[in-house]
Amino acid sequence: MANWAYLCATDRETIYPSFGDQPYDASKQTIASQTYSIPLLWLALFRESDLIQRTFTQEGKTLLAIAPRCDLRRAVGQLDAAIPYLEELFYGYGKLDEYAQLFRSALENLPYQYVTIELEEIACMAKSRVEFEEILRKSLAHMGNEDEFDPKAQWRLIYLAQLWDAHPRFPPARMFLDGSKPSGRDCVIHGRILGSGRNSTSQGRTVPWES
Repeated sequence: MANWAYLCATDRETIYPSFGDQPYDASKQTIASQTYSIPLLWLALFRESDLIQRTFTQEGKTLLAIAPRCDLRRAVGQLDAAIPYLEELFYGYGKLDEYAQLFRSALENLPYQYVTIELEEIACMAKSRVEFEEILRKSLAHMGNEDEFDPKAQWRLIYLAQLWDAHPRFPPARMFLDGSKPSGRDCVIHGRILGSGRNSTSQGRTVPWES
């Protein structure tokens, strides 16, 4: 089975809103999902101060989880603020503004207060959970900070989003909408920038970047 990350909307002040006994409607609250990675623009929604630690109990086991959660409206503003930083960091790969426009349109009218990432299945793939959480924390700490050069900033985001094959170019943001026939490589990279919706995964919401 694949390991998934989920971008979720919720009115609860928590992370991992699908965990536990509280109601969760994946068809409405799972904005997008992606295998084996945390998509680049999901990370752009958050900053280090948005990271939250919670303890969950499932099937008699205790899970200490760390994940970002942010007010949805503020998260959209943080996304916009992060795009120039990401385009500079990934200079030569291609523009991200059209990706951001499509992503923003999936978020702006959601009737929920918060957005968060369920990333447990990705975190548990890492050789060291402590190292994974430190990479996540440092990535969000530097997100949007164009004034402070960090030589490992690009590497951390490539690691989290698994964008190892993204060079030398990002695929077109609208490639599924324009009737083109993208390569398998382009489909993978596109998903690791935006995530995937119901039309490709049969789960969660439909997304505006999939036909």
